[in-house]
Amino acid sequence: MSIRTHPFDQEHQLERHALSIAMLHGPAILTNHGLRYSHFTTAHANLFHLLEVAARETPSGIPETVRILALASNEADSGIPANELPLVMSSIMEGTGEGHNAAWYAQKIIAGWKRRESIRLSILLQQIQSGEAEGDIQKITARLAELAMPVTGPDPTTINLANIRGCMLTGEQLTALQVPQRPRLLDDWLCRGDLGFIFAPRGVGKTWISMALPHAISAGEGLGLWSGGAERSSVLYLDGEMPLELSKARHTWLNREGGNVAYLHHDVLFEKIGRTLNIAEPLHQEAITALMLKEERNFLVLDNLSCLASGVDENKGLAYEPISAWLLELRRRKITVIMVHHAGREGFMRGHSKREDAASWILELRNAKDEGQPGARFVSHFAKPSRNTGQYLPDLLWHFTTDEIQGRTDIHCEPAEEGEYDAMLRHITDGVETITDLAELMGKGKGTISKWVKRGESAGRLKKSGPRILPA
Repeated sequence: MSIRTHPFDQEHQLERHALSIAMLHGPAILTNHGLRYSHFTTAHANLFHLLEVAARETPSGIPETVRILALASNEADSGIPANELPLVMSSIMEGTGEGHNAAWYAQKIIAGWKRRESIRLSILLQQIQSGEAEGDIQKITARLAELAMPVTGPDPTTINLANIRGCMLTGEQLTALQVPQRPRLLDDWLCRGDLGFIFAPRGVGKTWISMALPHAISAGEGLGLWSGGAERSSVLYLDGEMPLELSKARHTWLNREGGNVAYLHHDVLFEKIGRTLNIAEPLHQEAITALMLKEERNFLVLDNLSCLASGVDENKGLAYEPISAWLLELRRRKITVIMVHHAGREGFMRGHSKREDAASWILELRNAKDEGQPGARFVSHFAKPSRNTGQYLPDLLWHFTTDEIQGRTDIHCEPAEEGEYDAMLRHITDGVETITDLAELMGKGKGTISKWVKRGESAGRLKKSGPRILPA
């Protein structure tokens, strides 16, 4: 059964998060988006006003706790009863709002105020029409029309000279700065704070390797031909698709002694609270971030993008922006993130290429399973080489097979033989420049070669000059 939240409860929750943003970043980050204290419900309007007053008294624009308490303690001015002060003040502390979502919170709170005001005026209009109250029907009708218009506000100005000047580094300061090296988590290509993608067509083995990686990393061990890292991680695996029964089985089969992997599973969420997570929603993003910080977990696996991000048009870069901003926020908190995603019909990662910009690396899985072979068999290929190495990393052939009686999964890994697509790239580098010559040399149809060439162009590895195909 789905549990529904009353609109007023939702508004109070939004307002608590907004108050925490105002406390940590200053009220201006919200008022620059058109939000005013009068837009809050009565329970929080006075408190937001106090934050504004306290913020004006500091050069940074960020209110000081001592001053807020002093203002709030004066019941005559604050309107907050003394016996309610502890509860009201806790509203600031219990929110987990993120500053980069200030515009979203301002819009939602203003929308809530407009809804409440529309209800109040509609009731008043009915009372006037029935003779129970007096008022100007024309003015009230015009006001209701205004309230029905979309929320608008001034352009955001969330940073200023005072904020950013102290963050500037001269070239000499940057050279002298002592920057700690990020610890390696697996081999040389995966480091703490990375944002990486793993993608493949359905059924190839994304979840196998996506679950095997955190088990190895949390135990401080290697995986396949990748050596163990210098630091263990505490992992949260957020599963949006796999049935709970299979997740339990695979965890049991892949688990390692000393490992530390916890799960936030869609089946358990729905069973216990009647909801599922949507990482496109700021409130859900902040709940996950708060959970990671509270539980001191520094490695997050999101399996997978399609199931965890509802209502996002994969082919529009701007639609992905709220998710991208959150992932960058996690990276700044030194939280490693692996996003699992599907391949499209042409074999590339599905959706807009904008999501690839911030990625530290992208791992592609290519099906290598012959008919009748058990388990999952695939080749791993770095479609985007790791920024941590800057070097070519060889493709690997993986074979996951499970002995359910013994309750374990065996993982076999070896260097992969050169694939046909890679062989075509090598031939082009060696000077074979036309589709006809490539098809004849490789014994393939021209249509197959054309598809591979388009794939190479999309990946930035090939370019065409008339009929000639050249390395990019």
